[in-house]
Formats: sequence, structure tokens, C-alpha cells
Amino acid sequence: MKINKTLKAFLLEKEYLVEACSICVDSITFWEKRSNELFNKMDNAEIYLEGDLLLENDDHGNSVYQGYLKEIEFLMQRMQFENEQLDSLESRLEKLETALSKALSHYAKKQKK
Repeated sequence: MKINKTLKAFLLEKEYLVEACSICVDSITFWEKRSNELFNKMDNAEIYLEGDLLLENDDHGNSVYQGYLKEIEFLMQRMQFENEQLDSLESRLEKLETALSKALSHYAKKQKK
């Protein structure tokens, strides 16, 4: 009976971690989509500002482009945070699965005796 409680606890924790990983992946996908949209806007702004050379007398164009750069920086930080969270969750999931395997192995050895 003890193994049932142990397995149930492991499976509940695994379910939580898998769901949390899924949420992180969805969030990363969202931020990537936003950043791609922003990169497209930046490409259009660069065309407007004559390629890679920003015109000094076009304050509006420069201001818009600088705003895009700030937003890209925010998006990159957000994606980095989400990736770090995902790495942490995946590490916890690996440790949980290792512990589950050890618990089942231990239980199997007891059953053989």
C-alpha cells in the first residue's frame, strides 16, 4: 500500500511539472511571435530610414526605431527568463523521474525477498 501513495505523489508532481513546462513553452512561443512581428516592423523602419543609415534629421523615425530596440530588449529578457524557468522545470522533472525509478526498483527488490 505504501508504494501506491508514493507513486501517486510522484505522478501528481510529474503532472504539475509537465503542465508548468507546457505553460513555459506557450509563453516562449508567444514572446517569439511578438519579437518576430517587431523584427518585421524594424525591417520596414530601416527601409524607411534608407537602409542601415538612420537619418539624423528624422527624429520621428529614429524615435520609433529606438522604441523598437527597447521593446526587443524587453522581449529578449522575457524569453531568457522563460527559458531559464523551463530549464529548471525540466531538471526537476529529470530528478523526479530518477527518484521514481529508484523507488520502483527498491520496491521490486523487496517483492523478490
